[in-house]
Amino acid sequence: MKIRSDYKYAEELLRVCDANSDGRVDYEEFRKYMDDKELELYRIFQDIDVVKDGGIERRELHDALVKSGMDL
Repeated sequence: MKIRSDYKYAEELLRVCDANSDGRVDYEEFRKYMDDKELELYRIFQDIDVVKDGGIERRELHDALVKSGMDL
């Protein structure tokens, strides 16, 4: 998969991932970024799963979206 240089998030991704500022993202930099994102997603899931049963129920999702400011 090739990401076009004019892709609107390419510059942001490079800025965030390029830890050593060499103008490119190597595998370790990319993996660190992805690991951080995975942890962030896990924490969000845990916050939404109020019942702590390992799943997100319709009501939990609704409440989380309302709490985030979405007008449902």
